[in-house]
Amino acid sequence: MLGADAGRVALGVPARFTSDHWARPNNPRSIKGIHRSLTAKPTAVVDLDRGAWILGCKQGTGGTPHPPSGPVSRREPDADLLHRFGSWARKNEAADSARHLTRVTLIHLDAYEYDVELATTYTAGTDGPGARRLARDFTRWRDGDDGDGRAWNLVVADTEGRRLDARDLHSPEESGGTAR
Repeated sequence: MLGADAGRVALGVPARFTSDHWARPNNPRSIKGIHRSLTAKPTAVVDLDRGAWILGCKQGTGGTPHPPSGPVSRREPDADLLHRFGSWARKNEAADSARHLTRVTLIHLDAYEYDVELATTYTAGTDGPGARRLARDFTRWRDGDDGDGRAWNLVVADTEGRRLDARDLHSPEESGGTAR
């Protein structure tokens, strides 16, 4: 592939999207790009930098894409969220879920949007129900106040950082989540 097509493929932008679709931050299609970042393939590549994938969607194909010169996503551990969730969990029949949580990380996708990643002691396979329970409990605890930005997705990861469960924090089923 040559030209814009090569750039679009490198950024993970589907051919049907154009830059005018993504120009406004509250555009429903831009928001869908953030949600689609959790289902985009190949997962292992997209998970390295979901912020770059989203940037590619926002830039679209209307002209020459401007690939980022470095990582777009910024990972920031949040010990306060870990502590507050643990305190809540002990009082609300979710202590078992909290016991498996080892770290909470905010994954800043751009200046105002972020995902929340929960690192756990769970492993892929047999611990799937536990990971889903933790995601449900964390979503139930979360009050929806995202602070200065907007939290979009909740990702539960195993001991190696591989995704076990993911939920859209702003879907109509927010309280129940949607595992992916």
